Amino acid sequence: MDNEPDMSLDAAALFRHMRKIGWNAEEYQRWSFQFCADDVEPLQEFAEFLHPLLHELFFLILQDSVTEHGPNGQKTEGPPMLRLEFIGVIDEPTLAGMHERLAPLAAERDLRYEGVATYSEAPLNLGFFDAAMEME
Repeated sequence: MDNEPDMSLDAAALFRHMRKIGWNAEEYQRWSFQFCADDVEPLQEFAEFLHPLLHELFFLILQDSVTEHGPNGQKTEGPPMLRLEFIGVIDEPTLAGMHERLAPLAAERDLRYEGVATYSEAPLNLGFFDAAMEME
């Protein structure tokens, strides 16, 4: 199990897994690109940098902390997180390119790029985005 690639950072591994479970690549998904830091301020600055570039395609959601769930059901408070949320279709080469661009941008700012999580998109619930950053 340790030799398996991290699907959150490896586009090819994620797409192989998704095809294996019967995923239709033409269906909309919720794609969540995630960044963490020990403090919320660098994430806020990064969001302010990204907003003019991405605000028409992505929701930027900044969380002061996240609840992490352990393997035995325990919950702990995790570090602050910035999520770039996109709803739509992303193909494998595009996702790989996004990883290649986002990881160094995060590293330049001493942020941790956690990769992407993807979810089947249910009907859009605008309440999901109530926490989205208002930066305009």
